[in-house]
Formats: sequence, structure tokens, C-alpha cells
Amino acid sequence: MQTQLEFKTRLYSYPKYGVGLGVFEEEEELTDEAFVIVCQRKNEDEGIENHTAFLWKGYNFDPSEIKEEGDKVAKSEEEFKQKVMREYWGPDYKNMGIEEREEEVGEESDDFLSFFD
Repeated sequence: MQTQLEFKTRLYSYPKYGVGLGVFEEEEELTDEAFVIVCQRKNEDEGIENHTAFLWKGYNFDPSEIKEEGDKVAKSEEEFKQKVMREYWGPDYKNMGIEEREEEVGEESDDFLSFFD
């Protein structure tokens, strides 16, 4: 039986893939310069039918402008995406049928925006 913590939605902000936030607010995380991934586990008891990764980039996101160093810091967008998924879902994430949903600025889905209520 999975615990509530195992189903907890997490937000990851580029380039740090090892730090998933469990509580977040739109104004703080969805800036013009941000690239975030919100990961949500499948939970049929709650009506969530798929593992989902919501990908959102601000209008002015430019990875070349971000000069962060240290552990669990990605060097590219693709590396960030892959590392986040491994961090959240585990090493077998590629076989889990994770749905990737790209969210457009100003046209975000209700599913995505519901994380920021």
C-alpha cells in the first residue's frame, strides 16, 4: 500500500533536479526566466489515471544565463528532464508510461494550474 507521501506532487526548478518542492506558489515558481517540471504520480483512488510530468518554460528562459554549480545540477534541459524523472519515479521511469505535457505560457491547462491554488 502506498502512503500519501509517495503520491505527493513535486515541483523541480531548472537546473536543480535533486530538490523537489512539495509546496509551491505560482508567483514564486513561474517566473519569466524559469523552467519547471511538476511531477504527479498515478493515483487511481484520486482519479489520476497517468503518471504525468508537466513541463513549463517562461518566455525568457535561457539556460545559458544560468551558471549554477554543485551536486544534482543539470547542464542541459534534456539532462534536467531525465534526471528529474529518475529522481521522482526511480530508475525504471522509462518503462512507466509517463505522460509528458508541455504547458504554454498563458495557455496552461487546468490540471497544471490546480497545483498552484
